[in-house]
Amino acid sequence: MTIRALTDADIDAYREIRLRALAADPAAFSSTHAREAGFDDATWRARIAGFDDRVGQIFVSERDGETAGVVGVGDSPEPSDCVVWGMWVDPGHRGDGLGRVLLDAAVGWARQRGAATVTLWVMRTNATAKNLYERYGFVEQPFGRDDAPAGCTGEPCLRLTLSES
Repeated sequence: MTIRALTDADIDAYREIRLRALAADPAAFSSTHAREAGFDDATWRARIAGFDDRVGQIFVSERDGETAGVVGVGDSPEPSDCVVWGMWVDPGHRGDGLGRVLLDAAVGWARQRGAATVTLWVMRTNATAKNLYERYGFVEQPFGRDDAPAGCTGEPCLRLTLSES
């Protein structure tokens, strides 16, 4: 298995796995396959470069020539925080440790940026993903509607505190 960061030369690879994720697990994302299938190359390239005008990185896992998983991580509007967004593992590769390896890449990127925390939100109905995040060390946060980070309203918001070491 290989984990690698996407570059703007990877538009087709990113488009393929993102659309596959949206088709397979539409309830897990705050977008739709129909919406993103209409994106032009410039939009895909911009997403690889960052998300919502913030610095970010997308990592993919490849196994036997197939893209098996993806995770995006980027700067947060909150100081000293990074946000994991858009994580997905192909159903044929779930349960084999791939999710943890993708989180390692995202958290490693956040550490390199000097983040103190990493935040993500997960759909309430996705117990498998929530369990993965909690085993990794993420803890559900008691945010209210008025103080929740972007994306965390209405669904569980989890945060990982990074150690100084």
